[in-house]
Amino acid sequence: MEQICDLEEGIIVSGGFNECYVHIILQAAVAGLACIGVVLGMCVVRDIPRLRLPRVTGIDSARGLCCGLLFLVGIAEFLVGVSSSQVLNETSGIEGGCIAIAAMAVGFWQQQEVRRGLGEQFSLKIWWLLTTAAQVLATYDRASKDSWVALGFSAGELVLCTAATAAYLVPTGRVSGQPSLEGDGGISLVGGAQFARTISTRDPSPEEHMGIAGWLAFSWFTPIVDLAYQRDQEQGKLELTDVYPLTRKNVAARQLERLDQHWQVELRKEKPALLSAMTRAFRVEVFSTAWVKFINDCLHFVGPFLLNRIVNFVKHTGFEADEPLWMGYAYAIGMVLSSACQAFLMAHYFQGGYQTGMRLRTGLILMSYSKALRVLPWATPPKEEPPEEPQPQRRCCKKTPKKKPALPTGGMGQMTNIISADTDKFTFLMPYFNLIWSCPLQIVICFFMLAHYVQWALFAGVFVMIIFTIVSSTVAGKARKIQQEAMKAKDERLKMEVELLKIVKIIKFYAWEVAIEERVKELRNKELKLQLRYKLWNVALFLSFSLSPVLVALGTFACYTLLQKKTLDAATAFTALSLFNILSFPLGLFARMARFFMEAAVAKDRIEAFLLSPEVSARPSTVPDPKMALQLQSKLEWPDKSVLLEQVDISVKKGEMLVIVGKTGVGKSGLLYAMLGELPIATDAGKAHLTGSVGYCSQNAWIRNATLRDNITSSSSVEHDDRYEAVLDACALRADLHVLPDGDQTAIGDRGINLSGGQKQRVALARAVYANPDIYILDDVLSALDSHVTTHICENLLRGPLLAGKTVILVTHSPKAVPLANRVVCLEDKKVSFNGSYEEFKGSGAVNEEVIHEDPENSAEAEPETNSDTKKDSKDEKAKETKAPASAPAKKEKAAAAQEERRSGAVSWHVYGAYAKACGGVPAVGTFLVAVALSEGSRNFSDGWLAHWSNKGGGGDGVAVYALAALVCLVTGLVYSTTRVLVGQRGSRVLHEKCLNALLRAHMSFFDLTPNGQILNRLAEDTNILDYNLPQTMSANIIWFWRAASIVVICMLVGWYLIFLMLPMFLLYARLAKRYLPATRDLRRLDAAARSPIFSHFSESMQGVSTIRAMQHQEQAVHTNMGRLETQMEAYYLSNTAARWLSLRLQFNGTILVGAVSILGIYLSSNNKVSSGLVGLAITYALRLTDTLNQVNRESADRETQMVSVERVQNYVTNVKQEAALRVSNSVQPSWPSQGNIQVSNVKMRYRDGLPIVLDGISLDIKAGQRVGIVGRTGCGKSSFLSTFLRLVELEEGSIVVDGVDISGIGLHDLREKVAMIPQDPAILTGTVRFNLDPFGKKSDEELWEVLEKSQLKPRIESAGGLDSKVEEGGGNYSVGELQLLCLARALLRRQESGGLLLLDEATSALDAETDQTIQKVIRSDFNCTIITIAHRIQTLMDYDKVAVFEGGKVVEFDSPQELMKRESKFQSLAKEGGAM
Repeated sequence: MEQICDLEEGIIVSGGFNECYVHIILQAAVAGLACIGVVLGMCVVRDIPRLRLPRVTGIDSARGLCCGLLFLVGIAEFLVGVSSSQVLNETSGIEGGCIAIAAMAVGFWQQQEVRRGLGEQFSLKIWWLLTTAAQVLATYDRASKDSWVALGFSAGELVLCTAATAAYLVPTGRVSGQPSLEGDGGISLVGGAQFARTISTRDPSPEEHMGIAGWLAFSWFTPIVDLAYQRDQEQGKLELTDVYPLTRKNVAARQLERLDQHWQVELRKEKPALLSAMTRAFRVEVFSTAWVKFINDCLHFVGPFLLNRIVNFVKHTGFEADEPLWMGYAYAIGMVLSSACQAFLMAHYFQGGYQTGMRLRTGLILMSYSKALRVLPWATPPKEEPPEEPQPQRRCCKKTPKKKPALPTGGMGQMTNIISADTDKFTFLMPYFNLIWSCPLQIVICFFMLAHYVQWALFAGVFVMIIFTIVSSTVAGKARKIQQEAMKAKDERLKMEVELLKIVKIIKFYAWEVAIEERVKELRNKELKLQLRYKLWNVALFLSFSLSPVLVALGTFACYTLLQKKTLDAATAFTALSLFNILSFPLGLFARMARFFMEAAVAKDRIEAFLLSPEVSARPSTVPDPKMALQLQSKLEWPDKSVLLEQVDISVKKGEMLVIVGKTGVGKSGLLYAMLGELPIATDAGKAHLTGSVGYCSQNAWIRNATLRDNITSSSSVEHDDRYEAVLDACALRADLHVLPDGDQTAIGDRGINLSGGQKQRVALARAVYANPDIYILDDVLSALDSHVTTHICENLLRGPLLAGKTVILVTHSPKAVPLANRVVCLEDKKVSFNGSYEEFKGSGAVNEEVIHEDPENSAEAEPETNSDTKKDSKDEKAKETKAPASAPAKKEKAAAAQEERRSGAVSWHVYGAYAKACGGVPAVGTFLVAVALSEGSRNFSDGWLAHWSNKGGGGDGVAVYALAALVCLVTGLVYSTTRVLVGQRGSRVLHEKCLNALLRAHMSFFDLTPNGQILNRLAEDTNILDYNLPQTMSANIIWFWRAASIVVICMLVGWYLIFLMLPMFLLYARLAKRYLPATRDLRRLDAAARSPIFSHFSESMQGVSTIRAMQHQEQAVHTNMGRLETQMEAYYLSNTAARWLSLRLQFNGTILVGAVSILGIYLSSNNKVSSGLVGLAITYALRLTDTLNQVNRESADRETQMVSVERVQNYVTNVKQEAALRVSNSVQPSWPSQGNIQVSNVKMRYRDGLPIVLDGISLDIKAGQRVGIVGRTGCGKSSFLSTFLRLVELEEGSIVVDGVDISGIGLHDLREKVAMIPQDPAILTGTVRFNLDPFGKKSDEELWEVLEKSQLKPRIESAGGLDSKVEEGGGNYSVGELQLLCLARALLRRQESGGLLLLDEATSALDAETDQTIQKVIRSDFNCTIITIAHRIQTLMDYDKVAVFEGGKVVEFDSPQELMKRESKFQSLAKEGGAM
């Protein structure tokens, strides 16, 4: 110390100042003031929380930049000063250290001021003035002495201090006390009592106005990390309202506009190309990151260059020193700076790549959704290519251009796959897109540098590379073809799963769970077999690239030592090894790149085929005649060219009511499609004209997942609306508002699950009426309504003021509605058999009286008193209903809204255990772990042998061992990769099968509360992660942990005292990871949960696409889809940012280790305490630490977030409430029920705990063979009784006994298989007619044809191609009436010779009267059993043995219809209203 600082000489000495005072004491005092001030300041502000949106100004950025640069200059002066006395003395080194400490402390305080919203401190301005004054003295002293390097450092520090002083003297305008996270009573970061208000201000994202320093370091994301960590500590979690909104450049509308604009340009070309549109739309973003990647690639090679210099420096130090010691430290500093720059560049490169992928995915989803609103409502087969003409053989080697495979388009399965899987491929691709040119560039630079170190031995490595490239290109082509087939198989599987979710109730009615599960498993197995082939080809691709660096190194070193006869010294060996490690990055990524490009190419072809699929016709043009509302003159054909109707010539005047009648399946709905423009009409085939707006109500009521009022008005407003009130009255909805828990504010579940069939139809009708269009097109809307409700609709709506002067086109079988028509059109035998007035139609004989017959109450001969009484009752009822407002308070308890469960905290170890068990348990997982250890251990051995070999002289005798190590690497790599594929595939298969089984066995209340989108998310998105992502991520996570540990071990070999550096480094790493994981985990869960509403809305839109188009609500639907997509994008974007935030901070850990190993190696080599080979190996491994720690973190985060998919699937497996056992041994005899006696005793039922009683004390005694009808008004419990009978809902009290057996004690299939059921909604699955009739394959062809003939379907099925003819998705190639006849055929297959039960739930509501009568005859003649029927048409019950009248969940009347008609009864009242009297 005496040599450094001599205090006896005084302050001023000859030649200037005393260095001890000016450069040590003064600078230490300045630094001490800074540190003391910061410590005291933090004690004062430690309880002040950080701002939600810190306001960063340009002055703040300038201050931070000055502090950062001053810190770097100080560190550089310190390192040079303490390492080389020839350049700088120790005094300069100490001075630089003091300046660096002061700059770091002040910079830290500067960040606290910004983040906590603190006011500017006057004392800090004074400090900067003192610091600048001290630096003036120091610079003056250096200038007076002959030390140019020291003067340069001092001058630089003076310039930075002056700039910082100026920056601190300029006010920022920030004042103390700005609102913080808890400033307005919102969230408390200390206590947990204020979580009611999350971060919900939805201010602009701080990324929008973040300064350059905060943007580089992703500091704008830090508040989210802190909030998630705090929530995790308090057992909470992030919510969707906590995340930042999207920046203006990332909003969904902007992405749709950009991509669609270029796609429209493509559509004007002869051969539109989606790739061209995507390139033009997003090329700026893609190539804006190219310069970042280029600089990063160049810096990548600074490390090997400096490594070579350091190893040579270490080797030649001591007596043979060629360079001064400070040069070695300069090389070490250069490695640190290079590594730090790469950290920033790589973080922002991947951030830009994922952001571009998100934008492209958003544009594609919105374009696909918009297209789905225009595509034909039927799946279209691929176009048949004309046969190719034989081409003359050419002698040249030109390839014939390959045609793209024709892809089928349409169908819910494919469209779900597009938005869930296909668009995600571009998200994965875009971060790696620039590697197209980056990988070749890195390979060329690698080879160029290798040529400098190993001369022409490099060509051996090039030869190996060429072989691997040829192999990989062949493998990639094979894999791509297989992946196309795998995606088609996935489409089929998803289509089946979508359909089974739609009709799961009917599947349970029929006891088809096992058959449907086997069918889905069959499709899943087909998909998994193709996946396995694809993954095994990818194993070959992975091995060809991951092992190529080892084999390239082997070829190069063998040629270098054996052919060139040179010794492999440490500098050459480890420089080459470092270059080979760099080479392994582009080569290793080739496999992933090839997979990403293959999958994206397949996805692009599928999306392109969908976007180019046939669309519905444009809206018909205006009718030339101003008096006409509609004209249709054309021959109508289905898309498959089969004839729908021969020449049609229909004109409808404005204000006219046209009724269309005809038998089931004759083409009535198809005719409406043509009027709406849904059915394409060729220009030469005819024309269609339509004037005015349209209100459309389809035969299958479309209900949105919204409130009842929102379903009608398409608005969330609750203000009084006279038209809305009038619509409720006209559509007979007023009484239903008393039944619903919240009146018209009751949330309607997915698929209208909490409404009856009649309620759904009336809500859909009310939507069309409320829209107040010019033309109403109503497709058999009366078929699902009770008879008295039909009368109400006819009198108050069709005859009422709301439709006065409107054009109405009505398809119906109802005899009450036909007399209201101005004109009637009758369809028969694919032609219009009649077109005229109703009076003409009655006398024409076009149809018999069973199809259209006159209602007694509308007859001229009807008794006046009856008409008078009916009208009086109707008026009185209407007057009573009108008194109740639409939003009357509900008397019944409100049902809980369905919210998707989203867990908090880390993924439980039970989930990991469940996944390990699904993968095969301890044997399979243990084998996999051993394979990983062998694979990575063999690589470590090869590197260790290289160090040993080079230290021992590097002769040719070491090549054999190195070749053996390479062979072991190849074998163990193959074993590891294959094991990973097989184990991962088994886990995916088992979890999907368990989830499917849990869903099919789930209690119906689960489906009542859970939207389809949430379930589809598990079966599509989560299953995709289990199939492809999770096995690879899990194995990569283990591998990178192994590599991180090996780096630590190798670096420790240089000097055990590195433990003192590594210990705090890894503590910092653990702290960062612990702080970061809650944020990324919660954001991933938010992302997964936010996808479900997208699927739900997509599925909902596809069910009502014809209604959306007819009523021109496309823009509203796209806007809703856009809003839900943006909610998911917000979580997704921040989830990716979290990875960048942590990777940047972890890479600085690696940078510190590289510098420490390099400096320590140089220091120890000066005393000859370490070999150059060991230093080279340690630095080589330390260079990997930056990427390794980043990968450890990335894969850990990916593993944690992808395990959320296992958690979500496992949640269904373990937590979904299951039904009772399917079979109970010896509970019933095989012949049960042999008679059909039914005793219902005091039955009480509620659908779920907390909901009101639905059936309240039902008691019935039904004798064997009796036919019993059940009638009552909407909501009285008719369908609930059948659900109870089949045990879809278990009883709360009472019993149902059939032939002496209490059905609650037998298996569900023991019961349901013995009951023939014809449901209200026909249940159809994609497949064949045979499968839909007999999914178990137990019946012969003769039996199937027999029931089809009795159901009047034989001619239709024969014309379609027989029992194996295809049934389209949702039965799209059959009418609703034909589908109900198919259900009748199923019931006929289940009938018993004697005894048994038949349940009919309004089964013939969609049939014309003639077919209905025929079916009733079949039921009477072929079903010798007890029959229970829910019927709309009172006439069908008149010959029944008993009728039960339900009211309020109770049986108020139970007697023969004849007895009930004789007295004043509820049944008589219903019969009058229904026209049966």
